Amino acid sequence: MGRLRGPGATDRVAVDEALELTGLTALRRRPVGDLSGGRRQRVLVVRAPAAGSCIRLLDKPFTESMSAPRSC
Repeated sequence: MGRLRGPGATDRVAVDEALELTGLTALRRRPVGDLSGGRRQRVLVVRAPAAGSCIRLLDKPFTESMSAPRSC
């Protein structure tokens, strides 16, 4: 998904697959701002890989004494 162009067929397929895998298909047409906090987080996590980005999920924040890995 490019920033200066609209989504193409490949983008739509990636989004549809990600939504189906996460059970969020019913929310496809709803604006992110209309979703609850938990649903909004789930949608944002799904969007990153669909856009070709790498994500790292952490259940606890890093402190200054811990070094975060730099690569995906």
